[in-house]
Amino acid sequence: MRRAHFVPLALFALALVALTRPAHAADPVAAPLPSKDIRWSIALGGAVDVGSLPRAAPGAVLGFDVRRGALGFHAAASAFLPQSASGVSDVSVGLFDVLGTICALAPLGSRFDLGACGGLGAGLLRADSGAGSAARPEGLAITRFDVVLVPGLLLSLDAGTVVDPLRTRVGDVYRSSLFAFRGSLGVLVRLW
Repeated sequence: MRRAHFVPLALFALALVALTRPAHAADPVAAPLPSKDIRWSIALGGAVDVGSLPRAAPGAVLGFDVRRGALGFHAAASAFLPQSASGVSDVSVGLFDVLGTICALAPLGSRFDLGACGGLGAGLLRADSGAGSAARPEGLAITRFDVVLVPGLLLSLDAGTVVDPLRTRVGDVYRSSLFAFRGSLGVLVRLW
């Protein structure tokens, strides 16, 4: 296993351990939401992907988050800037994907949550200059860390591994890696 993939997996294991820690009942922010209370949020942030494209790629993420108690569902669309394919100077490859994850989150104090998430999605690798495009299936395992900035506004950081089981090929220009690192930093604004 390469070192680049060890860190997200170690964070994922730490999140699983944190899920066994009980919430502080006296602390209203850390206490789990009542089972009937569902929190809907919209998410906006920046991301980086290392391994899906020829070079590390910055990107943007837009999504929504639904949480009930310690369980949450997050769906997001991400777009990553095209990167030059090695050996082909005039062709760049970009990525657009949609992922859905299910998360288990545990409070780590009055304003912090740590969780483990897993999910599936689909992506589109697209090369410019008429070199083609290719759809790819994706799997995702991430660790998520949320910080309550003010009531109704969270800062969310996640890091993990995206898996492309087919190592999708875009024509003769580029073939993606089996594993890629994905990280993002964004805000979640509670809608209701």
